[in-house]
Amino acid sequence: MQNKTYDSARSMAGALANNSEQLNLSIIQSIGDCVQVLDIDGRLLYMNEVGQRLLNIEDIQPHLGTLYADFCEGRDTDEARKALAEAQQGRQGRFVGFAATADGTPKWWDVVITPIYGDEHIVERLLVMSRDITDQKKASEALAEREHLLPQAQSYAHIGNWSLDADSVTASWSEEIYRVMGLDPSAVPGPVTLEKAIHPDDMADVKTSLQRSLKTGVEHKKEYRVVRPDGDIRWVACKGAPVFDDRGTPVRLLGIFQDITERKLNEEQAKAAVREKDVLLREIHHRVKNNLQIVSSLLSLQAMKTQNTEASNTLMESCRRIQVMADIHNRLYGSRDIAQIEFDDFVRTLTKGLVSAYSPEAIRIEIVQDLESITLNIDVAIPCSLIISELVSNSMKHAFPGRSEGTIAVTLKRHGDKLRLRVEDNGIGLMEAQGSQPYGSLGLTLVDALVEQLDGDIVYSNEKGACTIITFDEKRAA
Repeated sequence: MQNKTYDSARSMAGALANNSEQLNLSIIQSIGDCVQVLDIDGRLLYMNEVGQRLLNIEDIQPHLGTLYADFCEGRDTDEARKALAEAQQGRQGRFVGFAATADGTPKWWDVVITPIYGDEHIVERLLVMSRDITDQKKASEALAEREHLLPQAQSYAHIGNWSLDADSVTASWSEEIYRVMGLDPSAVPGPVTLEKAIHPDDMADVKTSLQRSLKTGVEHKKEYRVVRPDGDIRWVACKGAPVFDDRGTPVRLLGIFQDITERKLNEEQAKAAVREKDVLLREIHHRVKNNLQIVSSLLSLQAMKTQNTEASNTLMESCRRIQVMADIHNRLYGSRDIAQIEFDDFVRTLTKGLVSAYSPEAIRIEIVQDLESITLNIDVAIPCSLIISELVSNSMKHAFPGRSEGTIAVTLKRHGDKLRLRVEDNGIGLMEAQGSQPYGSLGLTLVDALVEQLDGDIVYSNEKGACTIITFDEKRAA
């Protein structure tokens, strides 16, 4: 672009020299830049129409006779004077400077000033060709700013950029990669230097990934360790994307390289904290289970010593309820997730135990279960299991008087964004055994309290027997 400006200026000067009295307007108007003709003192004699448009000049007359240097601003005025002096001495002058348009719009110009000779080969006039380079100047400044900020941003984020050619030899690294690996900036970037830095245990995996990316064009993505010259080990995350030629063959990898040591340390600390918490919670569940079993055993002993049958039964019911809670803590103690319990599996075990404990020998009771795979936290699992225990045990004890067989159905499924528990039997119904009160009403009082704890809703009904429907949020417990 610059050579073209020089050539145009020389051609223009030659044309004007050959016809010094009459400007060759056809040549001047064909130029896409601002063309000005000055007298030997640097005063404006002429400006082409393109130049007037570029400078937003509506009427050129007031500007004629103005010193050219006055069009410039600041220190660029001195640069303009120097270029004028060169042309006045018969040499070509040039400078890049700032000059606002007539309406104040800021613009940058690449200016060439060429002497125009008269018949005596004396410089009589000056030809000025100014090219608007404002867009290029802004782009250049923006690029320079990005180039200035990029190393700072990379240093702040501990991220470097790299490239590796398909020959696996030619490579380049940014400054931050040298800092991360603790290398001297004079170290030659490339696989040899990198292999010396990569932890031996990670070397094979990294090399395989790089080679696969260069051969097949897949992304290179690895986290591995580098060993600094002082022995310090750093964790890095490295990603690279292939660059393809016109035939679709990978010719280069371009990527980033980030120090993630702090993140790795935080992850290890978090894992250690989780392991410690896991051990602590397991110990808590274990001790709670043991304490509940001790209480259950004491109540059981007391029940066996009590002569009053009603009191003994009441104590045994309390033992059963305590044992249900102990069983949940025991499940959590032995499970992978100590905060959640696979509740459907627990319900199967619970109902099986209830059948063994409560089913009279003369009655064959079938338990039908339709349980969705559901995981509950302990705050929901304990009240829910106690509810099932109360409802199923009540049915076993009261629903089938004079019968040789019976069926109890337990259903637990999601219902919209909630859970719905349904316990029903084909017995005599809730109101038949005790008039206006549901049978086992003392146990059902506990059920009502547990449903309230779950912030749920409960409906009792008689269909083909007793039916209790409870709806609650699986993640909420008061």
